[in-house]
Amino acid sequence: TPIGSYQDSANTNATGRVDRLARKQSKSRSTQSDIRIRLTLEQKLAIIASEYEQIKTERFRCDKINERNIDQSEV
Repeated sequence: TPIGSYQDSANTNATGRVDRLARKQSKSRSTQSDIRIRLTLEQKLAIIASEYEQIKTERFRCDKINERNIDQSEV
């Protein structure tokens, strides 16, 4: 389903963002490569909220494009 593909890309993006945040939080060179550094709950929730908003925005955009295409095909 299209929604499933949105979720797959959102999961991939969220994972990449978690990895980047984890690396940014790292202070020493030896731990910079370790992406398993723990994020705070607030950081995790912020990532989830951001991804959710991106999915909603993309869905809304696709719905508008589909409506426009349907309207044009009816003319």
